[in-house]
Amino acid sequence: MNVDNRADGWQLYDVVSDPGESADVAAGHPAIVARLAADYDRWWDSVQGSLVNENLDGPVENPFQTAFERQFGVGATAATVGVP
Repeated sequence: MNVDNRADGWQLYDVVSDPGESADVAAGHPAIVARLAADYDRWWDSVQGSLVNENLDGPVENPFQTAFERQFGVGATAATVGVP
């Protein structure tokens, strides 16, 4: 997983012994991380031609925000409506 979208941002977890993914083990397995990163890069390159909407602008308003405000009121936040 590379949530930071950086070349050195890959994370690796042992989901069998750590299903909560609390301990990143990438530093201890650089060969696995390199192989998985290369596999990901090959996959990403292979799908580029199918990404036909990549240069389109998104909606003016976030539809999830709009629905949330309709339900709870403009300016409401998860904290103000009691969502942890």
